[in-house]
Amino acid sequence: MAKIAPSDTEIYTRQIWSSLRRLMGDFSHKMAETVAESDLSYPQSLVLFELREVEQATMGEVASSLNMSPSMVSRLVDQLVEKSMVVRKRVPEDRRVVVVSLSIKGREYADRLYKFYEEEMKAILSTLKQEELVNFISFLKELDERLS
Repeated sequence: MAKIAPSDTEIYTRQIWSSLRRLMGDFSHKMAETVAESDLSYPQSLVLFELREVEQATMGEVASSLNMSPSMVSRLVDQLVEKSMVVRKRVPEDRRVVVVSLSIKGREYADRLYKFYEEEMKAILSTLKQEELVNFISFLKELDERLS
């Protein structure tokens, strides 16, 4: 594979950065609109999504995964506990450790929200040709590996 010239790299970098910002902005905006109807904030919904994926986690694990400070996650979890969306439990083997998980109400909400976004994503991806989709997924995986 031929290397990209430095001048071309700058152009591609700006184009990719611009596209990613727009995509994430559009996604965040759509998610914020949906979440606003439920009396939850966008960051609270991110915590719910994370707990939906991992079942249960410590505050530190949630903070690390979402790239948020532990104090921010603690405040968000406090708010979600008040809304009966999240449950806190002490680990019997080490009472200093607290894990959080979704309550039934939180699970139902996260599942509904996930289903909504899954349908949105399917609608968008259905406009791509299979080769485009395969290349896109391959690109995302490669980018993730290089960023990790």
